[in-house]
Amino acid sequence: MAKFDIYEDVTARILDLMEKHGTDWTKPWADGSASGFPISMTSGKAYTGVNVLLLWAEQRPNAEWGTYKAWQSKGAQVRKGEKGTQIIYFQMLEKTDEETGQVKKIPMLKYYSVFNASQVDGYESAPIELPNKAEKIAVADHFIARTNAHIEHKQTSAFYVPSMDMIGLPPREAFKSTDGYYSTLLHELTHWTGAKHRLDRLSSGGFGSTEYAKEELVAEIGSAFLCVKLGVTKEPREDHAKYLNNWMKALRDDKRAIVKACKLAQTAVEFLESEAA
Repeated sequence: MAKFDIYEDVTARILDLMEKHGTDWTKPWADGSASGFPISMTSGKAYTGVNVLLLWAEQRPNAEWGTYKAWQSKGAQVRKGEKGTQIIYFQMLEKTDEETGQVKKIPMLKYYSVFNASQVDGYESAPIELPNKAEKIAVADHFIARTNAHIEHKQTSAFYVPSMDMIGLPPREAFKSTDGYYSTLLHELTHWTGAKHRLDRLSSGGFGSTEYAKEELVAEIGSAFLCVKLGVTKEPREDHAKYLNNWMKALRDDKRAIVKACKLAQTAVEFLESEAA
């Protein structure tokens, strides 16, 4: 029997999601929780990394998730016939080398199944009060301004230039929607975090290369995360269609790409949050 490969399975699931939904393959649900992120009903904390995408992909109406036993401990019961969603648990194990005595850290990944609150009986989620649109826009503008990123709103397209450390965008008035403006800006702001004097993530790979595709994937996931955190509905740009094939090629060439991209995107978001604090 072939050995089960977690990375391969996760990649296949994300690829399937991308193929089904086209350029809008990330589908944040901003009305599911106060933060918009799926949360653990046991700890009350938001899930992180690739687990966010795996749970978003289920498009459940509630943000709370838990294992079968966790729901039972709350006096709730998973309904008969409901299927769990497999997510990843990551842990660093320490192993001592018998010959050298050195302690090595070995990454361990394993699956476990969780169920959404909408799949159980006997549990009622606390009502979530979402901020109004004006608040969302104000929060996003404040966050972006606090990063002190150099942004010029006088271009004909959207881009980030590492050599100038500058984000270029068309005038705000040129965008067809408010959501489109913020998702575009936050995509480029995620690129901005990759500069050498920040997270040193950017490579010299040109358009169409695997490295370029991976960075685009990081930026798009980072934009999706930030849009939810700041209360902005995700809306892909029209030119994202041409990036899709590059992303999919990168994923097929490297089955760990989606997991790596999620981790890098989360690091980028955390960096921006620290800058904006």
